[in-house]
Amino acid sequence: MKKKKLIISIDGGGIRGILPLMLLSQLNRFIARDRVGKCLNDKIDFAAGTSTGAIIAASLLLKQDNKYVFLPENILNLYISKGPQLFDIHPTGDRKPQALNAILEATFGQIQLKHLDRYFSFVSHDANTNEPFIFFNRDERIREVSLAKSLAACSAIPGYFDPVEMGKYKLVDGIETDKNPSLIAYNNARAVFPNDVLVMWSFGTGQLTGEYYDDVEKRVDDTHKELVECDKQDRDFIYHRFQPDIIQADQAMDNATPENIQRLMDDAESYLKDFNDKLKSVVSEYKNL
Repeated sequence: MKKKKLIISIDGGGIRGILPLMLLSQLNRFIARDRVGKCLNDKIDFAAGTSTGAIIAASLLLKQDNKYVFLPENILNLYISKGPQLFDIHPTGDRKPQALNAILEATFGQIQLKHLDRYFSFVSHDANTNEPFIFFNRDERIREVSLAKSLAACSAIPGYFDPVEMGKYKLVDGIETDKNPSLIAYNNARAVFPNDVLVMWSFGTGQLTGEYYDDVEKRVDDTHKELVECDKQDRDFIYHRFQPDIIQADQAMDNATPENIQRLMDDAESYLKDFNDKLKSVVSEYKNL
């Protein structure tokens, strides 16, 4: 009998990670309310993320004494309180990477990737070869790497943060590979769950427009289109994409002022008003598979 496997995929986008966190928090409430599970974290079989999405995805998997350390709302509170330290990067580049690295070290300590008990794909990029570098369970190179170091490697924005050296690799922000990690997640999840039903909930960090809609954003949308095709062709794949519009907030990924954080939360609330029923329905769909 086929089993159902839930994949969570979260885009990069700096402080705009608040948008998927608001949606994940709502899904977590529905999962508990409908008795699908104790929490969203407990239902995740595979988590993928790029940049800020990797930080969120890893946080959802983190356990201590057999309990999840961070529910979605806990991560959201961290983004609200620590966002200015993590994401408010000055245009001159004089923001020091120690702030990000120190918070990652304090949060994830000496945990190694081999300690995570669910499958994952955290997206980085090797600047030496200009090739993708994916922190994936089946890659023996990464088992002894600390979770904090891997997340720093996924978030090292060129020009703002120093690359993370790992052997012959010089790793930088995964947005250089793919801001939307959904296709990477699908391919890797299908490799480890070849005969199961894959359910993917993919979360964007806001639909960018105008001058912010560049080649990176076009690839985000192209990846979404590829996943729609995968959904049509793979009978055991169910795909849902959640991408809020940015209405009031600044589209910049590094505007982590309290005022913009509030505007991001307001935009997420606007999206939830329109799509709350869809979130309920995907939880119900998952429950009834």
